[in-house]
Amino acid sequence: MSRVTEIMTLREMDVNVLLFRLQSGGNRNQFVRVVGFSSYERVMKSSETTWEDDYNKLFGWGSWSEDISNLDASIEMYGENTETLQLMPQLSSGMMN
Repeated sequence: MSRVTEIMTLREMDVNVLLFRLQSGGNRNQFVRVVGFSSYERVMKSSETTWEDDYNKLFGWGSWSEDISNLDASIEMYGENTETLQLMPQLSSGMMN
């Protein structure tokens, strides 16, 4: 995850990312990644290079292909789920204000 953080910083991406790992009970290989942003408008800063180009430049030629292949191989069948959540202030306790 630290490599992804370095690339996001290099590309000046305006998001907050949190990574959690299950600590007690259940599957210890379970991680939760939370990406926070202020609006649904995904304004990406223009760049002359791709994510893959930047990754390979920082971590060595071919490292993106190798790392993404290793990531894909490590995910168990039916092990990757995506859920989109939205804060609804009218249903919250008010602690988020």
